Amino acid sequence: MNKIRTKRDLLNNISLLITVAFLVFAIFSSERFPGADGVAVRLGLCLLAILVVFQYRRWWVRDRERHNHTELLDRIIECATSSNDPDENINRILGFLGEEFRAERTFVFEDQHDGTYSNTYEWCAKGIEPKASDFTNVPYKGQLDAIVDDLKKKGRAIMSRPARLDKNTRQELKDLLTRYSIRNTIAAPMEINGKIMGFCGFDNVEDSARFEDASDTLVLLAYFFSQLVLQRDNNRRLQRYGYNDLMTGVGNRRAFEKYKKEKIDTGITYGYVMCDINGLKMVNDMQGHEAGDEMIKDVASCLSYIFGNEKVFRMGGDEFVTIYTEGDEAALRKKLDGVRVMLRHKERSASMGYVFNQDGSIPFEEVKIKADKLMYMEKEEYYSGKNDRRRRKR
Repeated sequence: MNKIRTKRDLLNNISLLITVAFLVFAIFSSERFPGADGVAVRLGLCLLAILVVFQYRRWWVRDRERHNHTELLDRIIECATSSNDPDENINRILGFLGEEFRAERTFVFEDQHDGTYSNTYEWCAKGIEPKASDFTNVPYKGQLDAIVDDLKKKGRAIMSRPARLDKNTRQELKDLLTRYSIRNTIAAPMEINGKIMGFCGFDNVEDSARFEDASDTLVLLAYFFSQLVLQRDNNRRLQRYGYNDLMTGVGNRRAFEKYKKEKIDTGITYGYVMCDINGLKMVNDMQGHEAGDEMIKDVASCLSYIFGNEKVFRMGGDEFVTIYTEGDEAALRKKLDGVRVMLRHKERSASMGYVFNQDGSIPFEEVKIKADKLMYMEKEEYYSGKNDRRRRKR
């Protein structure tokens, strides 16, 4: 758009210079040729007046564009800082841009660092079907490489109708655009530390005359998108540290309280499993705490493999809690047997007690107490003389 404006300015200046030259020539000609009766002078003055009017109009239009552009940026900055949730801010910006430039869809694609890109955010105009789920792990090679290469070389990518794409554009990309009825797409690179980590853009901008304006706006806003994605990743990292046990990777006590509050409805059926590692103190005393840490990690990995990482929580020390919601009590017992088999294979041991709460009929605190008692009963058997091990005092 800046190149187009520069060409227009050059043409206008040339026209103005030609008119002034013509006027000067006409004045001198009228002095040398009095019979001309000032016609050339009057004609030159008329042309000069017309050009001056057009010049002032151009300045007025440019000032209006600057004013509108400033208002647009103010609105976008407002969207970008409207909440503490970067996801919400990204979605607000996409919605505002889509309405402002009358696009059918606005989007953000992010590099998945496995040779693919995924459509992580989108806004769709009324009546337009969302496409983000179809654009998950889209291969860079053969499909998005034409877009990403333009982003690297030109700092933006503008593609009109698939049929008009140049012969160097891969057929896979043309087919992708045609399959999803994408008549035009405009994209700008999102960069962090000079490295492209994704791109933002429009699909099917209604007014082709605004392609360049939309592209310029995207190039500017790509910075905001990049910073919001970086903020989102930092928030997720902090949340992971806040809710995950750093040694084992499972949830911590805080994560369990959050899970209980948000996911466990007292009216649903669930199984509650209490697990306590056997022999950890002895390993710590005889082999050192590093060996004890490995023991804790092994038990956590067995529980996570059977129940899923998001359902296992380390409550502290050698104690874990697992929540089971996928099946009946028989299925839960089968999973616990699977945990014991894995523990034996790793030469580890843990005592477990569970309560299967059908339809949430038992209060949660009562479920915890009962499962804890059953776990300690199993632990007493483990440390009894029958198993030839020293009874552990607790």
